Amino acid sequence: METDALLPNLGPARRAKLEAVSIGNLTELYEHCRTPHGRARVSRATGLPQRRLLDWAMTADLMRLPDVDLDICRRLRSAGIDSTAELRHRQPVALVRRLRQLGCTTCGPLRAARWVGAARRLATAVVP
Repeated sequence: METDALLPNLGPARRAKLEAVSIGNLTELYEHCRTPHGRARVSRATGLPQRRLLDWAMTADLMRLPDVDLDICRRLRSAGIDSTAELRHRQPVALVRRLRQLGCTTCGPLRAARWVGAARRLATAVVP
């Protein structure tokens, strides 16, 4: 995960609200917003909707995987995979087939197997 940056489409106002509560990168966003309690706390402090914080936390969760950038993350989410917890149960070959249907030509079976394996090894995931 690119830990030194937040999601590029946040915009300056939202970014400033998150930075005001010590969330300045994806790792911090994930850690603060991965549980309902954490999202509620951040929402109260920033005025940002909890649903939006959940969406960003899910993106940050998937971006913890090797070789997953924002584009791949969006494709995984379009394929119905919103978190590493969901990815753990996927078969790499079926995942590649679905991603290729969505136009991801760089997603091969070895890469997908790395993602699934990494998701299975992660101790935590976003709690919806």
